[in-house]
Amino acid sequence: MYLWIDYWTRNIGVAIAEIGIAIPHAVYEHEEFFAELPELVKKRKIKTIVVGEAIGYDAYGKQKKTFQKAIDRIKKTVPWVQIEIQDEDLTTFEAQESLGKLESDEHLDDIAASIILQRYLDKQ
Repeated sequence: MYLWIDYWTRNIGVAIAEIGIAIPHAVYEHEEFFAELPELVKKRKIKTIVVGEAIGYDAYGKQKKTFQKAIDRIKKTVPWVQIEIQDEDLTTFEAQESLGKLESDEHLDDIAASIILQRYLDKQ
């Protein structure tokens, strides 16, 4: 089981993969996500967390610092889980395109998460 995290927005989008298919799971506020992460990992039997890194878009190294803090906090919160890195460039744009002209972008973050997790799974 895989869990993917879209950490670069005001919220954290999460997708989960079962049997090789990534499915949007939820959108969390940061503190809510880290409070629920251990239980989510145990309940869903997550073996690997895939974290998206915006490799092509890093204004002055700010994202790299934020990204490293996120990785460190995930490792501290669930140290028994393997962490993988996946390029997430343009996934939010793809998620916006897939939502079309909906009035709300409520699920934008978890849809972006499922897109990048599916890319990761397809490479495996």
